[in-house]
Amino acid sequence: MIKVIVVFVSMLISAVLFSQDASLLNFVPKDVDGFVYVNIQDMLNHPKVREFMDSSDKKKGQEEFDELKKDLESNGVDIYKAFSAGVVYFRIKGASGGAVKTSINEGLMKTIIEKSEKTKGKLKTSVHKGRTIYSIENQKAGSKALQSDDTSDTATLKDPANETYFSYASPDVIVVSSVKDEIYKMTAMQDSSKVSGNIKLMNFSSKIDKASTAWGAFEYNAPEKKNTQEGASPDLSQMLPYDNITGGSFSVALTGEKKDSVNTNIRISCREKAKAQMLTMQLQAMVMMAIPNMSRGNMQLTEELTKAFKFTNEENDIAISFEFTPSIQEQLKKAAEEMAKMYARPSGEIAEKDANTADPAIKISEKPESKPKQAIDSK
Repeated sequence: MIKVIVVFVSMLISAVLFSQDASLLNFVPKDVDGFVYVNIQDMLNHPKVREFMDSSDKKKGQEEFDELKKDLESNGVDIYKAFSAGVVYFRIKGASGGAVKTSINEGLMKTIIEKSEKTKGKLKTSVHKGRTIYSIENQKAGSKALQSDDTSDTATLKDPANETYFSYASPDVIVVSSVKDEIYKMTAMQDSSKVSGNIKLMNFSSKIDKASTAWGAFEYNAPEKKNTQEGASPDLSQMLPYDNITGGSFSVALTGEKKDSVNTNIRISCREKAKAQMLTMQLQAMVMMAIPNMSRGNMQLTEELTKAFKFTNEENDIAISFEFTPSIQEQLKKAAEEMAKMYARPSGEIAEKDANTADPAIKISEKPESKPKQAIDSK
């Protein structure tokens, strides 16, 4: 009886741990090389993100966010509550895709896109096995309308392959990809197709905190070694046995009272225990050697970064963790700003301004008068 209770409690704990992501992982094919799960609510409602997005000093990313926010608000949707989680998967040689959990129903989403200035007239639809497949043509960065009196569609430079496809795979899940076939696969996922069938990825992700803001797992297949000629330089993999890596996982959590510390944990799995130990020491040495350059002579930052990184070896796994505290973040920001100033060159406008504010008696455009050469007295 006790054993039955223990098993039941274990199942409940597992259900709680996976409840936030299970529905989205159902839309990830099992033949992928990796995936990343993101708690969108955790990110969007972070005090620093809200402060950044609501600031008056608008940057490109903020402007796009504001446009989307405005489009949603005009339809009674709060962007900070509209999306709860997302998962993105990838293949090294193949298509990628993703799924997003949303509170916006399909009809309202279509209305929002059709009314938006950025996507007006770009939305196309088709039907596949009872589901509507939407596509939006994305204008390539830098592409411009042709200088022509022709008013037909051919008067605009277009990339037919540069489209975003999406569909509602369930009432609250949108699947997205740049490849139409991936949408077909995700909207008709069978149990045998789910990422949970990928034993390797599930094993890699078994030791990470799934309550983190972001977490994921990946598989790595090292390329085959090429035969090197006698006397040739040794292959990098002989000195740094990265070809022994089979995959790994990571998690990023926002911690602290104000959630302003970034805790990252990385696990890298290797085939051989001895090579895992070797890689652990080599990676640690590389990071420790890089810290002084990152610190730019700031001894406090050097000390804090040295303490922040931790490397351990657990059987065939390399475990790396580091905590970016607010103090480290602020000091790294200052170090980056100092480096930018050091390498910055005055622009043409600054040079012109300097010239205009210089003493008017000095004419920059004129060359200094050349003094006559004195004759060499030869005696």
